Amino acid sequence: MIPHRYLSLVTLLLGLLVGLVLVGGCATDRVLSEAREHFDAGRGEQALAVLQTAAKAHPDNPAYRTEYFRARDLLVARWLGQAETLRLSGEFELAEALYRRVQQHDPEHARARAGLAQIEADRRHRAIVASAERLIKEGKYREAEA
Repeated sequence: MIPHRYLSLVTLLLGLLVGLVLVGGCATDRVLSEAREHFDAGRGEQALAVLQTAAKAHPDNPAYRTEYFRARDLLVARWLGQAETLRLSGEFELAEALYRRVQQHDPEHARARAGLAQIEADRRHRAIVASAERLIKEGKYREAEA
């Protein structure tokens, strides 16, 4: 049993502890709310920056890291889909920019690396076809065939 004279001290300390937890929870909620607002408004990279800064400042708070990876994965999936569509339509520069954006946030991403390699192959293929078409117009059929 706690002596009466220490009871008010214990109550005060418990009150302070609860207050700190609530203040910490509010700060977490503010950061997460700000990041979600950016994300919902189409400012995904700003959301990632907010979450990354918060995660570095508060490494003991797993909510920031969890939300960062969730938002990053959603953005990466979106960018990869857009990049693939652009690549297939021949918009290589725009597709390449999206694949590079993915790599900024996930440097070892296999699909981004494969997409960039495919763009290079597509460019080489287009150059070969263009050269063959030019040779055909010049009447150099053997060279075009080669």
